[in-house]
Amino acid sequence: MDAATATSNASDTRRDALLRELRDQIDVYLAGNPIRNLMMLSRDSGIAETTLRRIFNRQGAVPNPDTVVRLLAFLTQETSIPALTDRVPDAIGGFLARSFPFLAQPHARQASAAPVLNEALRDFVSYVIFKRVSHADRVTHADVVAWLGEMGRVKLEALKSAELIGEKSDGTLHCHTKHFSITDPELLKSHVSQLISQFHKPANARRGGPSMLRSVSESVSAEGARKVKAILDEAAKRILETLDSHPGSIPLMFVGVVDTLDFKEYPAEGAKV
Repeated sequence: MDAATATSNASDTRRDALLRELRDQIDVYLAGNPIRNLMMLSRDSGIAETTLRRIFNRQGAVPNPDTVVRLLAFLTQETSIPALTDRVPDAIGGFLARSFPFLAQPHARQASAAPVLNEALRDFVSYVIFKRVSHADRVTHADVVAWLGEMGRVKLEALKSAELIGEKSDGTLHCHTKHFSITDPELLKSHVSQLISQFHKPANARRGGPSMLRSVSESVSAEGARKVKAILDEAAKRILETLDSHPGSIPLMFVGVVDTLDFKEYPAEGAKV
């Protein structure tokens, strides 16, 4: 058996195990809620009924990671990825660890993967308001309006109406979900692109301020690609620890990305179920 065939077989085995365990999770929920069915589960969880039926019948491709988290968060009422990873069977736990390698590992900031935020923060202005208000320093209603103008005021009011942001009598804002993570990878990709476009300031970098942008590329082996991902993952953990241990008033942001300079999909090599 050649390497490509072995990799394909391993991928199929992981898919089958994942779908089987997700079906088991749904079975447990339905057994405990005999008046519920897949149509009601779709309505309550916000997941398309066709998607749920594919999972239930163990058909089709591996579900989107966001769909899996959304389903598990509803079934278990747990949004912490490390907690979910600990309480689900091996195939689901491995899938979560591969899909969310940073969130799946315990660290100082226990960010929750809150699928409901994916919809509420689909708009970029709402996303940056929520992101900024989640910081540890004081942010007020007046700060948001001075920063983003009338559009900021409108989006802030919508977030308050949705009970995602609260406001104290002195105007201080706070997020009801303090530490969070967007679980929809396409949405995160869109927002990260706009974060760089809107907020990266080359002039700050030239002056030696809190700004930096780097881009490097080279053709590497699969092992080299894995090592680069591991380096970025470790750097992100250390940066997060630094952010949490050095409170202040500079609203610093960090984004990181590793991918290939082509349009091919590269399956994981040597992955185990």
